[in-house]
Amino acid sequence: MMSEEPASRPALAQAPFPAPVSTTTSPAWRNPWLLVVVLALGLTGWQWVETRIKLADTQQELARRLAESDSVSVESRALARHAQEQRAAVLGRLGPLEARIAESRSQQAMLEDLYQDLARNRDE
Repeated sequence: MMSEEPASRPALAQAPFPAPVSTTTSPAWRNPWLLVVVLALGLTGWQWVETRIKLADTQQELARRLAESDSVSVESRALARHAQEQRAAVLGRLGPLEARIAESRSQQAMLEDLYQDLARNRDE
């Protein structure tokens, strides 16, 4: 039995190793998935930059409109204040005019009464 063992051992030791599997891998830049990922990242970056630019433009437009709205609001308040002052002035002048009109009407009524009395006395 011993004689067989040394003979089998050298046979195993001399067994050829399997040949390495040749994997022909293409360079990384030829991989289509890598191209898709790079394009997706590029598109995402471009979209992010575009969104930031539009957001900045929108913020500037909003700031401009707010400033314009504030100036219009200030102008409207000044015009409203001026209109109230004019209204108060007109009402101040209207009071005495109404009093004069009332006095004039009463005088006219008295004159009509006097005219009626004079007309009756003349007929008599």
